[in-house]
Amino acid sequence: MNVSSVRKEDCVGCMVCKNICPANCINLDVDYEGFVFPKVNQEKCINCSLCIKTCQAKLPIDGKYPFTAYAAQIKDKISLKNSASGGIAYQICKYIIKNQGVAYGAIYNDDFTVKHDRSDSIDTLKLQQGSKYVQSSIYECLSSVKEDCIQGKNVVFVGTPCQIAALRLYLGRDYNNLYLIDLICHGVPSPKLFSSYINWKINKLNSSKIIDYKFRDKSDGWGTNYKIITDNAIKKGSAMEEPYYSDFVLAKNYRISCYKCKYSNSMRIGDIT
Repeated sequence: MNVSSVRKEDCVGCMVCKNICPANCINLDVDYEGFVFPKVNQEKCINCSLCIKTCQAKLPIDGKYPFTAYAAQIKDKISLKNSASGGIAYQICKYIIKNQGVAYGAIYNDDFTVKHDRSDSIDTLKLQQGSKYVQSSIYECLSSVKEDCIQGKNVVFVGTPCQIAALRLYLGRDYNNLYLIDLICHGVPSPKLFSSYINWKINKLNSSKIIDYKFRDKSDGWGTNYKIITDNAIKKGSAMEEPYYSDFVLAKNYRISCYKCKYSNSMRIGDIT
């Protein structure tokens, strides 16, 4: 048995199966909405079942109820302004890096697709700041996280609950030097949809390139305001007036598995939420 038996509506697209497969027989398959799913080459499959044994769609939640809740924001006003909320995840990651550790979090690629990347400096950590309401690709960095853990580095990983679960399943054991921060997730739209939206905005603004996009900009105060920097303009406004963001808030553009997410409860999968 392999992950080809997993129903599409149960797959979160973490691609742990691709990383764990010893026969390298699992490839990426992108559906018409732009979401990634595993595609098994049945001829190459050796029926080891490792992929299905590490598939979170087939496994119960291994979480815990929170011990304590805090409300806080960081004192550094510049870093607070560049963070979507209170900046606590950024401060934790910054502390880890200052103590010779590394941090993994979501960044934009040049084409505004989103992936998880490794940071070992404060300068590169800044790329991880800010909410990015797009499904982030994590499969490229899983082996790097494992290597850092094995080498004894302090490692912090920030992601959605299903991404945290994916990393834990891929590692197969706990590490005392690994700190997992799960986000209270709202659901994830597809990279393809966000790319279409970015191209639409470029045309609408009569620009040739978008340089930066902030879903939640604080330059005019807290709230749900967006900010786009293009090659020839800066555009700000209410995020709810943007079709991509309003559909996100109204739960119209998520991955199909998000609509029955098993992590959407008070039991948490990370060390910190």
